[in-house]
Amino acid sequence: MRFLTLLFCFLPTLTLAESPDITPYDILDFATTDLTGNGVKEHISLYNMDGLPIFSIYQRRKDDSLGNFLFSQGFATSGGPFREPSLSLGDNGSVKIHSFGPADGREEWEKTLTVAYRTVSGEDVQYVDEDMPRYVTVGLKYEWNHDGNPDDRRICDINLVSRVGELIRGPNRQVTIFQSPIGVEITYGWPVEITPEECFAD
Repeated sequence: MRFLTLLFCFLPTLTLAESPDITPYDILDFATTDLTGNGVKEHISLYNMDGLPIFSIYQRRKDDSLGNFLFSQGFATSGGPFREPSLSLGDNGSVKIHSFGPADGREEWEKTLTVAYRTVSGEDVQYVDEDMPRYVTVGLKYEWNHDGNPDDRRICDINLVSRVGELIRGPNRQVTIFQSPIGVEITYGWPVEITPEECFAD
């Protein structure tokens, strides 16, 4: 009951931001944190729209209204009932979006994307609009049971800022460091399938 109460409290902020028609029951998860470091917390939400999870970030405008500064469809994925995506906050002013594969026994996977705010542009970051807040994807982590073997739980963790990735594999937890072919990307245009092949090396 307390969770639903919090959702009803959060819903008016979505209405102020002129969001699509949603109800508290459409909201999968929400959080507030100061991503930009300006002392004002953004409202971050995951909600269902037409059966698809939507990742949105709302920021306070100068007139004290909330504006939708990020609307991303396909950034998070749903694995079905009880496998809906979720949010968590990082220690370094970031937000993590967790997606889960279907709970079909041995073939289980989880993908975590880390989103942060960046003010410096560069070759690795293509901004849609220079006047918009620059929310970018700075981390990718993919975990899965290799060949459906729960004893070979593999983890591929990539820092997209440095382009350094770490692959942990096998029962002996062998660690391989590799250079990632992908770097920081703007969250708005993040492709659904972008996990590099280096994560699946044998």
